[in-house]
Amino acid sequence: MPFVTSADQKNPDRPRTNRLLTQRVLGLAAFAALLIYIAWIGGPYLRSIIIRDAAVTTWINVVRAPIQGYFDTQPLYPGSHAGANGHIAEIKNPLADGTAVAKAEATLTVAKTRVAGLEATLETLNTEIAARTKAAEAYASTYKRDIDERIAHADQAIAHTEKRLAFGRLQANRLETLSTTDQASQTAVDAAMVAALDLERRLTELKAELERATVRREGANHGVLLLDDGADGAEAFRNSLEEMRLNLSRTSSDLDAAKAEIAATEQVLDTTRTVYDKERRFGIEARPGAMVWNLMASPGSSVQPGMPVISWIDCGIMLVDVPVSDVELALLSPGDTADVIIEGEHHTRRGTVLLERGAAANMGNTELAALAKGRAPGIGQVLVKLDPSAADINACPIGQAAYVDFPGLGLLDIVKARLRL
Repeated sequence: MPFVTSADQKNPDRPRTNRLLTQRVLGLAAFAALLIYIAWIGGPYLRSIIIRDAAVTTWINVVRAPIQGYFDTQPLYPGSHAGANGHIAEIKNPLADGTAVAKAEATLTVAKTRVAGLEATLETLNTEIAARTKAAEAYASTYKRDIDERIAHADQAIAHTEKRLAFGRLQANRLETLSTTDQASQTAVDAAMVAALDLERRLTELKAELERATVRREGANHGVLLLDDGADGAEAFRNSLEEMRLNLSRTSSDLDAAKAEIAATEQVLDTTRTVYDKERRFGIEARPGAMVWNLMASPGSSVQPGMPVISWIDCGIMLVDVPVSDVELALLSPGDTADVIIEGEHHTRRGTVLLERGAAANMGNTELAALAKGRAPGIGQVLVKLDPSAADINACPIGQAAYVDFPGLGLLDIVKARLRL
């Protein structure tokens, strides 16, 4: 039998009332726990709605010194915009070594001098060859004309001698006939016979001379100018011309090689000058209209290769850095729409999700010019892309706070995702 107090005896409905009260308290506690869980799950989402913890940002470009030297004494300061050429600063190195350039220039001068000398030699050789060729042609023409005259004279002499021989033989025969009747002496007959034999010998000599002249004329047609002693009269000209043409060929080859050397030396000189110019002076350039974000080196200070000296941003690229929970991040995708209100504005901008990063892989100030003030450990990151107007580009509101809402995402979606419903 349960223990019953005197109060219970006076009020028999009290145990039932206590049970109802206990159940109500437990229900309220469970509901409170559910609300606390929902607040814990949706806290970052609710916080992002209530507090403008996002920030307008863009990509940051950090320029490091490629050479040693001295930083510009009059660079563009933070907030200044680059002109049409994009120039924002420069690094000068008055101690750059120009020895390589001087050597390349000297080599080029020597090569050009050699080419000039070879061209002069080539011109002289061409002139001399032309003169020698003309002289050889004149000599050959004279030789052929002389041979032609000899052939013509031999033909005439042969014809005349043949006539004289015919008359001589006729006279010898007549005297021999007269000698049989004692009308002519034998001496006269013998003298006539001897004269005929002399004419025959002379005719033979003339024919031999004509044959030799004909052979020499045929040789002259092929460039062989035989003299009376059997020597080649064109050999001296031919040997001289061959030697000069050989020298001409060698000189022409040397000239081509020297010209090729000039072209190669000019390329080396151009490359050396480019390297020297970059070592002596390096112009730091950004996109036209870009804004200088920060000076990391003091004007006129000494810098070393690899040292960051200046950073700049392109105001034409406007992003919003939005801190989100990992649950909210899992429900978003690149291309999703986002409603953005920048601090100080009353109208809503429409943006799109460009990039997502989990809490363990947030981008920092080495990639972005400004970070959301709601950035904290365990919070993911979403970059929303906006289309800036001309006024936005001119004002460049980088670093301003912003409110971001994702229309396709609500608190109930986050709770359901957390509960895996």
